Amino acid sequence: MKKLAIVLLAVMLMLTAVLPAYASPSPDAEPVEAVIIGIGENLTAKPGDSISVPISITNNPGMDSFVITLLYDSSVLSMPTITPGEAIADKGGTLTIEPSADGSGYVITWTGGEFTTSDGPLFYLHFDVTDNLTDSTPINLSIDPENPANSFVKNLPEGTKLQLIDGSVIPVSSKPTGDQPTEPTQPGPKNDSSVSPKTDSFEWMAFVFAGAALCLAVSLIVGRKALQK
Repeated sequence: MKKLAIVLLAVMLMLTAVLPAYASPSPDAEPVEAVIIGIGENLTAKPGDSISVPISITNNPGMDSFVITLLYDSSVLSMPTITPGEAIADKGGTLTIEPSADGSGYVITWTGGEFTTSDGPLFYLHFDVTDNLTDSTPINLSIDPENPANSFVKNLPEGTKLQLIDGSVIPVSSKPTGDQPTEPTQPGPKNDSSVSPKTDSFEWMAFVFAGAALCLAVSLIVGRKALQK
């Protein structure tokens, strides 16, 4: 009996060592959300209208500056004016919009601001709609993750993507076609697997039962040998 008690005690110690290792999902298995910057919805308008387009951020990892390039059809929408959005309005700094070097669009820059992790509109673009609006016209965004002025890039958690969401201005007589997301953009080479999937609960439960079954088998074998002695 004394030998059997020793065997059972050893089995209990094995269980306490094995089960936590298999039963607890790794912290690395937690889902990682994408940082999203963009318009997020289409707008409807008619020639002669003035429209305001919010450019917002979701899951802001923290920033004190950014540089975003704006591309659109200048024959349909006028050169925009810009005003700060709620995410940076009380953070100071300088918000500017200037034609890009190649003349293909406009570069929007915010520098000298206080650090912020707020979600919501970064800025608003204000356009006048010309008579050339006869069909849906896209508004596209691009961000260079290698530009150090995009300070939020260095604060991205490992494996987190930066996703840009474009939008469109649609004539009031047209039916909206939904958002037009760009391909996800992230620092370094494109890798769609960089967002860690959440570990399935069935997987770690299988490990728990496997560990318990192993310990039970060992206890039966050792216990039988102990009783035979």
